[in-house]
Amino acid sequence: KSSESHSKAEIKFVIKNEYAQIIPAIKAVKTAKQNLSKAKRCLFSIPTRSSPTTSTTPRPSSQT
Repeated sequence: KSSESHSKAEIKFVIKNEYAQIIPAIKAVKTAKQNLSKAKRCLFSIPTRSSPTTSTTPRPSSQT
């Protein structure tokens, strides 16, 4: 019976340890998802600049 309770304690410790490692990973994924959403909003909300229009009117030539 001692062996059985020792095994159960080991299993509980392993599960607790795995859980402790998963929580920060889940938080990091949530943060990354939020940052990606913010980046997409910023990227798509920037107005596109049209290229400056060049005047097609000829400049007066200087006469010498």
